[in-house]
Amino acid sequence: MVTAKKPTAKDTGFRLAKRRFEQTLAKYSENYFRPTTGVIILTAICVMLAVFVLNWATGVKPPAVQQKIEVSLTRLNENEVEVMIIYMESGTTIRHLTYATTRGRGVINSSASPFEPLRDAGEYGIVPVSGYDEYVEITAAINDTKTIKIFSGKI
Repeated sequence: MVTAKKPTAKDTGFRLAKRRFEQTLAKYSENYFRPTTGVIILTAICVMLAVFVLNWATGVKPPAVQQKIEVSLTRLNENEVEVMIIYMESGTTIRHLTYATTRGRGVINSSASPFEPLRDAGEYGIVPVSGYDEYVEITAAINDTKTIKIFSGKI
């Protein structure tokens, strides 16, 4: 006759711990994501994040450097203001200077015949104004699309 070995407290505790561990794993595998679902979700998140970062990175551009041009304005009389280019940053090419006053808008020319717009430092032209304390705005056309404001204020 074979007699069964009586379990000790240590064996019983080990079996109970093993059974609790198996029940815990069974609970998680039934109620939570399976490992393959987790991998699919993480992959989708990574792809969306990569698209977002790429979209953001392509929109980032270095700040544009504004070319520096300085002019001197001198009132000649009640109806004329002399504009002279006193400084141009190296590498700056001016197509023409324009003005805007209450009398209108136009290109500032360095000579009347033939019309030659201001382009270089040291050149000067006349802006027609209609009296003292008039608002004048001077802009420079750098290339076909870029225009920068050089001066705006009352003279």
